[in-house]
Amino acid sequence: MRFIRNLPVAEFSQILLNWTTVEAFLRKPRIDLVINFNISGVLRNKDIQDNEASLNGFFGDEGWKSILDKAPRSDSDSAVEVRRRLFREYYLEKIKNFKSEVTPKLLYTDLNAPLYYLIYVSPFPVGSKIWKDITDIKKYSTLNGTVCDD
Repeated sequence: MRFIRNLPVAEFSQILLNWTTVEAFLRKPRIDLVINFNISGVLRNKDIQDNEASLNGFFGDEGWKSILDKAPRSDSDSAVEVRRRLFREYYLEKIKNFKSEVTPKLLYTDLNAPLYYLIYVSPFPVGSKIWKDITDIKKYSTLNGTVCDD
């Protein structure tokens, strides 16, 4: 028997990646996936009316709007942190409907501002173990920015 493994990387520069593309990958039974979840782009565009369709496409529905009602309206660091976590959890829950092993890693800019999540998705626990090992910033100082298990 021949085993074929795939590891597509879903990346986008703004909020152009549609949920339908991610879902198509997630429906494959033996696929690992790395998604670049641009949290800074989501936070920048969440209040811009013209970007609503892009965000609907990115999240696959309009459920992300409920986060705007739950999260504090302030621009304080703690309020932004709450919004970041709520958006992340909303997206991760959608992914978990398809795969059990979902491991997000938050990467920061040189100025220590949250930039994006690399979300590793796998149908197998060993995949998450390997991902955690290879993204361990203490072991590999060649990664730009700081990675944390956020």
